[in-house]
Amino acid sequence: MNRRSAARRDITSFDILCLALTAPERLPRTAIDVVASDLRRRQAHEITVRALSALAALLYARPQLVGRSVVRSLTRVMTGPVSDRLAAAATDAWQLLATSPIARTAARTLDELLAGRRLAPAARQALLAAMPAYARWRPDTLDLDATLRAAGAAPDDAARDAILRQVIEPLVFTSPRAFTRRMVDRTITIFSGRPRLRYTLGHLVSRAGLPDTARARAERWLRQRLPRTNAASVLGRKACRVLVIHNIADGQGDEIVRIVPPLQSLLDASPKLTATVLTRRPYLYDHARVTPSIIEDDRVIDETLAQPWDGIVDFNARTVPGVATRAELEDRVTSELASRRTSLLIRAVTQPHHFTFETVRVGARSVAKSLGLDRIDIPNAYDATERLLMDLGLPARAGHEKPRAGSLLVGTTSREAEARWQQLRTRGHRPAALVNAFGGAHPLKGFTRDRLARLAAEISGLVDEGYAVILLPNGQPWGREDVLLATLSHIDRPRKRHVRIAPDPAAHGQFPRNATSERPDVNGADRTMRLFKYFASYADLIVTVEGWLMHLAYALGRPFRVFMAPGSADNWLPLGRGPRQNLVTSMSRLSGPDPDDLLRDDHSALQPSYARKRMLIAAARGLRGVTDVRAVALLRRIFTSPDPDLRAVAIEMMAAGELTPEVRARLRDAVHDEAAQVRAAAARALLRSLTDADARQDRGYRARLVAAVAIERQDWPTVQKLGAAALPALAASLRDPNPAIRREAHWVAALLIGQRAPARASDGRPATGRVLAGSMTRAPDERRAPA
Repeated sequence: MNRRSAARRDITSFDILCLALTAPERLPRTAIDVVASDLRRRQAHEITVRALSALAALLYARPQLVGRSVVRSLTRVMTGPVSDRLAAAATDAWQLLATSPIARTAARTLDELLAGRRLAPAARQALLAAMPAYARWRPDTLDLDATLRAAGAAPDDAARDAILRQVIEPLVFTSPRAFTRRMVDRTITIFSGRPRLRYTLGHLVSRAGLPDTARARAERWLRQRLPRTNAASVLGRKACRVLVIHNIADGQGDEIVRIVPPLQSLLDASPKLTATVLTRRPYLYDHARVTPSIIEDDRVIDETLAQPWDGIVDFNARTVPGVATRAELEDRVTSELASRRTSLLIRAVTQPHHFTFETVRVGARSVAKSLGLDRIDIPNAYDATERLLMDLGLPARAGHEKPRAGSLLVGTTSREAEARWQQLRTRGHRPAALVNAFGGAHPLKGFTRDRLARLAAEISGLVDEGYAVILLPNGQPWGREDVLLATLSHIDRPRKRHVRIAPDPAAHGQFPRNATSERPDVNGADRTMRLFKYFASYADLIVTVEGWLMHLAYALGRPFRVFMAPGSADNWLPLGRGPRQNLVTSMSRLSGPDPDDLLRDDHSALQPSYARKRMLIAAARGLRGVTDVRAVALLRRIFTSPDPDLRAVAIEMMAAGELTPEVRARLRDAVHDEAAQVRAAAARALLRSLTDADARQDRGYRARLVAAVAIERQDWPTVQKLGAAALPALAASLRDPNPAIRREAHWVAALLIGQRAPARASDGRPATGRVLAGSMTRAPDERRAPA
């Protein structure tokens, strides 16, 4: 009997899954042969799904064991019958390979499979769902010609739209030279009639490096199809004044995403345009033609609205409860607009996720609805504005391109920042890497105290690459200077000589009030954050977790690496990233493998990074309905994680089997978890098993469960219809790690309580509602922390 046959007899894919997550050092080298064998054999789908989960576990703990042969085995899976559950597991597997050492082989095989015509519909859909992962993580593995062949074989318009938006469009920014005249012709032929094509080609014609013949062909096609609305010509070459309002109480990165692209574009398009920005963060804007003003100052508001404006760009939160910085300001702006006309009016409203433009008026023309700007096309924070700029004939920057008019954020010189930067630079001529390792909104958006040794390994890797490393505290308890000092204790002396720590935004007394003539309006923590802005413009490389510094680096056109932490969100990534603006699974290629986060008791806080977390979730799904004691133990261990996504998948897998008294008790406890996705997972399971007797025993029980599910979706109308019965679920939401859910739950709870409270405040609102609504506006010190 050969070694593979012996391995087949002695160990199963389930054994491999359990060993990989708990004791990977005990895995035999033949482990991948066992998994591949289960994938190749035409067996029950349950066995194949378990093998796919074992593959995810191997990628999580021993990726070096996974070679190219596994791609051949996956190919065999996709060319056979595919159930819905198998399709979902296969999508996970192909997506995970995008962050593996065999990503290039997987991407090439994926294209070949999709270019074929014999795939079952479920298999084709699974593969199409996996393709965006390669465009996001490894666009260098994609071949435009092969991707176009796959698009040509797509069965319907929806499939072609997905390839165009999420795969081909990113290649416009990373590989514009690949779009030869022949490739542009093929793109136009394959995607003819698709509304998105005008945006794809609109981005393409403005890219440096595009062959001239290809540019000419794309421009001819666009000439007849791009709208004839030209905001720059309406504003004219004369001096004009634009008011920009950011009336949303959210993170620093959110404001950069909303305000910088449209205002930078207006500055680039109109050399004589000047702007005033009403904002909670005046320190963000440093440009000779831009005046930032504090939105929380009543006198400033009165004086600003009394002035004449040629254009108004208004970002508001009228459609989402409890999110406006100044709730009354929106009505005042509407009233002012009713009494006078502006040449340009853009009004955007916040949605539960991202934003859309409800009003776009250029001269006398209103175009928001006709151009589809009032709808989300791609669920991404940048897409709405990029479409707006293209439709208005305004310049849209991307990648490493520098603004024509100088940066809106650092367009003026800062001697203060230059002096501080020189103090931070280490001796020698090493290039500087500016590193932000902490999340502003939540600890899991970056490295936590439990992961400082790993952060030290990442910093050491950057030093070994030849960088002088400058670390940014973030002013939050989990990202203060003392945390970075603790991190440095894990770094040896020779490397530590090349590492410095920047000022802490929360440190008191760094800047005496109005101590300098440079931006005397900016004080305290805001002054430190202004320094960080300039530091980003000086650094040779920016290394950051997903968050405010990523958005800042993108706006500045700087090279960056984005490390996706456990709490990172992939729908906030800039769409037009260039070839030196990458997602990474490690801050440095020299950091070495990450051995942490195994599912055993001697590993404390289970919080793998974003990419590895996806692997662990896919592995955990292979435990669905398994009664083996090892599976139960693994799910219990996963449930101890501080990461709510992991707790939620543990609950889902527990609930997929027999609802024993122990499982029911855990589900009832999980309904009170701090995180919405965990509460909702438990509530869905309990609703499926809810009996009439349960409902009679506690009449509000079903309503509380329905409310928990609705809150996760941010479906506030459903919550409001439930009335007082939803209040316990809303109370649980007030400590949710998601600030949007926390804030909106405050508002809805205040509304429901106010409807039942007879006493009214002098302003006509329910008294309780007035108090709670006021608590949702952050204190001045809170707004200074990065997010």
